[in-house]
Amino acid sequence: MSLQPSTPPNTKPAYVPTPEQLARANALNRFNWMYLYVPLALLGLTVLTLTILMLHTVFSHSPEDPSYSFFSGLADLILIFYVILPSMLLCAIGPAAAGFLIYRATERRKLPPAERRSKIQTLLWRVDSLIKQIQAQLRDSYLDQAARPLIRAHALTAALQSLARFIRNLLRRER
Repeated sequence: MSLQPSTPPNTKPAYVPTPEQLARANALNRFNWMYLYVPLALLGLTVLTLTILMLHTVFSHSPEDPSYSFFSGLADLILIFYVILPSMLLCAIGPAAAGFLIYRATERRKLPPAERRSKIQTLLWRVDSLIKQIQAQLRDSYLDQAARPLIRAHALTAALQSLARFIRNLLRRER
């Protein structure tokens, strides 16, 4: 009994996006880094630095230190805002989701570019290409034929309005 070689399942060739679609994807990536990832990272580092500074100052200085009362007030604010456990858990969802997204992004970067794109993005790119093809076909064939009579009608209407204004002005001058 011999084993037959397995044949790969019928797969469609990978969709090749247009240069315009690739440019939009690159622009979106640049936007996300410039206005989303970097500011959030800076904000997180700032909060972490202030928290570490506060803890260091509180545990390394004596209670008579004037900054001690400032950190006491700051600690009171922290307790007021984060005393409820569910709110603390809700705050942990963001970093966990960010960690998951970062992990997923690093795993996707290992894939070839054609496999990095989601199925929805590929589908939308195909729909975009189909719409552009249909628009080009309509523009080349039907729209010109449909627009000619409409343009002629508008030109005729404009000429008649102009003639009516001219006659009205002539009749007003003669009085």
